[in-house]
Amino acid sequence: MIGSYLSVLRRRALLVALVTALVAPLAFLALTAGGRSYQSVAVVQVGSRLAAGVVGLDTPYEDAETLLATEVQFFEGDRVAEAARTALAAEGWSGSAEELSAQVTATGRGLSNLMDVTGTASTPERARQLTDAFVTAYVQTRQDSQRDAVQAVVDDLEAQRDQAEAQLAALDSAPAGAAAERDRASAQSWYDSLTDQIERARLRLSVDTSGVALVSPASAAARTESTGAPLAALLSLAGALLVGCGAALVLDMLRDPVRTRAEAQELLAAPVLGVLGAPGAGAGVAGGAAAAAARGVRLRLEHLNGGTAPRTVAVTALPSDAADAVRVATSLAAAWGRTGLRVALIADPSAEAVRTAAGPLPPDGDGGEVGAGLGAAQTSLPGVWLVPSTTSEARTGFSDHPSPDAVLSALRRSCDVVVLVDTRPEAPDTAAVASLVDAVLVVCALDVTPSKQVTALTRSLEQYGVRVDGVVLTRRGPHGQHRRPGRAAAAGAPGAGAVPAAAREDQRDGSVVREALPQAAGSHTAGRARAGRSTRQ
Repeated sequence: MIGSYLSVLRRRALLVALVTALVAPLAFLALTAGGRSYQSVAVVQVGSRLAAGVVGLDTPYEDAETLLATEVQFFEGDRVAEAARTALAAEGWSGSAEELSAQVTATGRGLSNLMDVTGTASTPERARQLTDAFVTAYVQTRQDSQRDAVQAVVDDLEAQRDQAEAQLAALDSAPAGAAAERDRASAQSWYDSLTDQIERARLRLSVDTSGVALVSPASAAARTESTGAPLAALLSLAGALLVGCGAALVLDMLRDPVRTRAEAQELLAAPVLGVLGAPGAGAGVAGGAAAAAARGVRLRLEHLNGGTAPRTVAVTALPSDAADAVRVATSLAAAWGRTGLRVALIADPSAEAVRTAAGPLPPDGDGGEVGAGLGAAQTSLPGVWLVPSTTSEARTGFSDHPSPDAVLSALRRSCDVVVLVDTRPEAPDTAAVASLVDAVLVVCALDVTPSKQVTALTRSLEQYGVRVDGVVLTRRGPHGQHRRPGRAAAAGAPGAGAVPAAAREDQRDGSVVREALPQAAGSHTAGRARAGRSTRQ
């Protein structure tokens, strides 16, 4: 899985570099172009029991973490924000309570009962004013809240004492007796207890028992620095690179290309005959790894055909993979040519793979006549003749010929194997030609060809009764492009009539095929006799 992702990133290296180059400067500006701001900090103590102890108030224990959480929640309440807004408005500030509250934070200091209040503004003076206003509003609101709670208790106790006093007055007017005396004593005790509680509650009103005190007022504001340039550059580059890689992977997921041999075999319901690597400088179809891969494809296809070479083979692919299809067809034709068979390659003479492998071709019309109004040009590949598939001024190409069956019949009489390339986007045309051949091969570029389009191609062929006999996979360069061989490859290409070492090793009987297609209609008999004398490799 990781290897597949790395392969995607290698192929999309240009996209990754482009996205990184665009995103990195924007991210750098966003990190370093922040406006100047200043912060002022004040320290507040919460949960102090000193005042409560002076008046003899027994307060329940509460751990520091819970106490700080409660006080921070109270600080962030609407009462504190509105009180601070009112105070700041008197000094010329504008803005709602919510906007001002967003510029102030309250955080607990560890496990202590201290709370830091930090205000942020555009100038040092405004930062200090903001912090002062919120701290003052918090302390005052907290004290008022505690006083209101005690006052509510006092009011309730006084109401109860009024009831006790009315009960005593009623008992004074009642007839004397032992029961009346007991009731009077009970009512008097209740009255005295309420009076004592009221006195103690009023004492609490005179002393601040909220436990909140200002430890350190708003400090001189300090400037907050934006992200440093070196760190911002590093973060920008890393972030932009991640964005570029993400864009490449997302694009690859949207295309959903064929990634493995098993996937290609499943999509096309046909065996994979081989994989042709990316063409490199100095490695043509006449030798090297390309020749070895083509030889493997040839042997597997002959095995599927009962041990003999099929007379006609159609190599088809999506229009986007046309260059790969031409390369596969040329390599396969060269592989059969090295065995001593005469091969007709029906392809576009202007295709790069044909020009690279076949070498210089004679002017159009100077080749031999193969019948049905088509001509053939000898290539530098032993035993391989090129039949143009495209129409020129001199002749009609195979793709435009009114009777492709007649062309194939003529080529069968002159050659042992016919390999044609058909990557036209019209499915009926491709299927019509494919129905005339003995074997149909589909070419897919690994990590490039979209799997959905491969499935669509297979279904379109099946609709016309064409069965895919095999799949040939190809690999491309790091950017998904075909490499162009250098001058060394062109200089090393065998000339007309030359036989490379690979051809000498792969010939059937050590002889070299004739350098011209037979012109006579009966000469194909000698060709078949020569092929019959050969021992298949």
